[in-house]
Amino acid sequence: MTYCDFCSELTVDSLLYQDVRFHDNVKSLKESAEAGCDFCGLCWASIKAQCMPRHLTELLNGEIPSSLDDLQEDQPWYPSIWLHGQIVPIASDSANGVWITCGRSRASVLNLPETNPPGSPLQVKLSSYAVAGSAAASIYPERLRVTNGLCEPYMALSYCWGPSTDTVKLTHKTYDDFVIELPEQHLTKTHQEIIQFARALGFQYLWVDALCIIQGDEDDWAFESRRMEQVYGNASLTVVAARSPDARLGFIKPLTGKERHPCPIPLSPSSNDVLYIDRPTNQSIGPTTARGWCYQEEFLSRFTIQFAEEQIVYNCPTWSSWEDGTSSIWGSPGMPPPPVFPSTATDVRIRREETLNSWYAQIDNFTLRTLSNPHDVFAAMASLAKLAHGALGSHYAAGLWEDDIARGLLWKPRHHVHRGFRTPPVRPRPTELAPFPVVRAPSWSWASVEGPIFHQHTRRKFKDFEKPGFIKIKRHPGNNRWTVDEYCDVDALHMPHCELSLVGHVARALVLDTPVADYVSNKQRDWWKFWWKTKAKSYGVLLADAEEACADSSTLSEKVVAIGREVAAGRLVCTGKGFMV
Repeated sequence: MTYCDFCSELTVDSLLYQDVRFHDNVKSLKESAEAGCDFCGLCWASIKAQCMPRHLTELLNGEIPSSLDDLQEDQPWYPSIWLHGQIVPIASDSANGVWITCGRSRASVLNLPETNPPGSPLQVKLSSYAVAGSAAASIYPERLRVTNGLCEPYMALSYCWGPSTDTVKLTHKTYDDFVIELPEQHLTKTHQEIIQFARALGFQYLWVDALCIIQGDEDDWAFESRRMEQVYGNASLTVVAARSPDARLGFIKPLTGKERHPCPIPLSPSSNDVLYIDRPTNQSIGPTTARGWCYQEEFLSRFTIQFAEEQIVYNCPTWSSWEDGTSSIWGSPGMPPPPVFPSTATDVRIRREETLNSWYAQIDNFTLRTLSNPHDVFAAMASLAKLAHGALGSHYAAGLWEDDIARGLLWKPRHHVHRGFRTPPVRPRPTELAPFPVVRAPSWSWASVEGPIFHQHTRRKFKDFEKPGFIKIKRHPGNNRWTVDEYCDVDALHMPHCELSLVGHVARALVLDTPVADYVSNKQRDWWKFWWKTKAKSYGVLLADAEEACADSSTLSEKVVAIGREVAAGRLVCTGKGFMV
């Protein structure tokens, strides 16, 4: 490139956070641009594009701009052109780059020579950037940015924290320092790598929970936890560090430790080109598939790159593509249509049915995962609940929807239903973040236990629940609601004590010593599916009406009113002919 004498000696250090006198006036800048200086040409082109033609004509003629009509007679006007380099934006309406002004910029230097009053028509910004990984990139320090309504493309991170004992986090103590500069060299390896990855893709902004939520501040945690659908739903890209169980280990390189030794095979006897043959890479995702918070983060994200155990996977609303060439397109032959949650069906009944069915499926998937703090069970699903609420308009109570309360209560331990699951759910265990006893939900909610549960609902059974009189229990006539507590709602992040209020008959039941096998073996094969008979024999107990149980003449079939199944130690739920309380 060709530069004039002044521009050939211009450096970033000379521009950074200080005013540099560039030209005597706009006319001088224009003449230098026309003489062939590329930098002056860039500045002149930017001024022409951003400055009003009338003001530009006034400046070229050496006149005081009409935007300064109220300028005092004894107040000077300086037509000189100045540059000011700015790397860290100082306000929501500023940005990094090089500013071109008439006279010194009043925003940067006050009461110094050649400082014009406010209202200058010439305040033009040139963008700046550096190649990722270059020495020049180091002049752009990472820092915490208070957005204040800023709307720019950004990247989000979904990952496993690990022990987090020595993780650098945003706190009230570190806030002021982070606003100036993040100590990148002291961040965990995963945080360092996501910053480097964001730079490589050209993102200026990045959202990481440990660095964007004030840790230890319950109010800030609650505020941010309620807006995960905005954080991940609006992200231009979410990077899922799926292969890493600990933020200290990083995620860019696979952690499997398996060395690869591909074999080169010549394309033909006369060719030096080769094709490398190697063992297939597996499609296991990694530890994030077992983390409760990561479920919502991935579901809400529109575009994700997953760093899986041995491959990188790209996902968008219509397509998934693996590093090994495997891909799937939603809606293609053999593939279901793309998942939509909540349902957008125009028919209200269909929208309700599809949203509820999807909600139950999501809960079943969510309970396969674990939480470091068991009390986060509702917070980790809060944004999905908010989306469902928008479609259902129903009251939300401890993970259940009041408009479908009877069906919502019929959750089951998954090991009672599916042969592949053998571990029963248990009462939530205490952790470092949740001391004993851990009470996070009422006993009737699926969230009261820790472990896989299942909502076994078919389309036919869904229709049954819509039939008048099919549901025998009734909601409380006083408030026409199933729940009493007002604080149990979609905005609540903790709901340990929601109370159900219903009208029904309370009956005493006795637990029979008779094996369940004696009861279900006499039932017809189509009464219950074979696999359920097997589960009932293994985990069930027979419950009988207290009055009928004492009658010698009653047959076993007449005595039994339900089969109870142990959900967790000391707790029974019932299925069969009806509810027993």
